[in-house]
Amino acid sequence: MVKRLSLAASLLVATLGSSALAQPRYVAEPLVPASVGPVVTVPVPVAPGPPVTYVPALPGPRAECVVNVGWDLLNVRTWPNGPVIGILPSGTPLTALAFNGDWAFVQNWGGIGWVFGPYLACGPLYY
Repeated sequence: MVKRLSLAASLLVATLGSSALAQPRYVAEPLVPASVGPVVTVPVPVAPGPPVTYVPALPGPRAECVVNVGWDLLNVRTWPNGPVIGILPSGTPLTALAFNGDWAFVQNWGGIGWVFGPYLACGPLYY
């Protein structure tokens, strides 16, 4: 059997040349970088914070007040009867900067906003 294979190989070499039995040489193909699709930016939802209200120093009367709601909490709003942006417990000191009907625009160390005036105990107005 081995003689037959070598005989067949000898015949192939004789007719086709030595390259007929040679193993094909591996030729590495050039590296092609993988195609990257378009970059997609996905927006991340962020919970909106309360609107920022800029209030310049207001001329006019001011009053030192204290929240007077008993055992309840007083809502602080962005504008009169607007969305609630905070709450204040009874006894919290405030400075009333402006008044609009029953509503008072107040400031304390935590920020500014509108509160319902009848729930405030205020001292005399000052300038």
